[in-house]
Formats: sequence, structure tokens, C-alpha cells
Amino acid sequence: MKQEIRVPEVSDGVTKGKVIGLSVAVGDRVEVDQALL
Repeated sequence: MKQEIRVPEVSDGVTKGKVIGLSVAVGDRVEVDQALL
């Protein structure tokens, strides 16, 4: 299932980023405020 994930603002004008690693596996349940990246 596709889900939108909001990330903190890094700097003014930065609108994109690249995910280089995940802290959870496919199919894992995640809790509110759990670190994913």
C-alpha cells in the first residue's frame, strides 16, 4: 500500500530528497513518530 510520509523541513527552498536507507522492513507495522529513515 502506498502511503505519503511527511518529513521535517531541512532548509528554505529544499523540496526534494533521496532516501538512502530504511529502518523498517517491508510489511512491518510502524507506530506514530517511529523513525523510518
